Amino acid sequence: SFSPAYVAGRTDRDVSAVSQVICISTTRGTKKEVKREDILEAFHNSEACREGRLVVFDCQRVPKKFNARSSATWRRYLYLFPLNRSLETGLYDVDTEHVNRILSRLENKELPYNAFAHREDRTTGNGMQDRCTLFKARATIVSLSDEQV
Repeated sequence: SFSPAYVAGRTDRDVSAVSQVICISTTRGTKKEVKREDILEAFHNSEACREGRLVVFDCQRVPKKFNARSSATWRRYLYLFPLNRSLETGLYDVDTEHVNRILSRLENKELPYNAFAHREDRTTGNGMQDRCTLFKARATIVSLSDEQV
């Protein structure tokens, strides 16, 4: 067992995270070195992992200056929107081809992401990477069964 972990990650409230990168500080209040195996074991034995609400794949030691919110080199976002389908025409209420035309204009462009910075860095960008390239953006219609939702 080790002292309480201090965790920082980047998701919005009520957003599920797949492949979320988190940063755990294990040095606050203790000089004892915590091994990655101990962290993985603690996660795997947690209620969230036992209930299937959390899956932890790996644990890596990073420099103290690493910050999960600003030091990650890439992020992947997947948004699911409920669509309505017309019984008469079979068409959906969103034209994914039109959405793809709009999204394609953003691909491979460096865009400001300073809204994801925190505190005073949100407006100044000092010390934070506040520009990001959107490499791929697509709209696709998928069907989910009741078990998948």
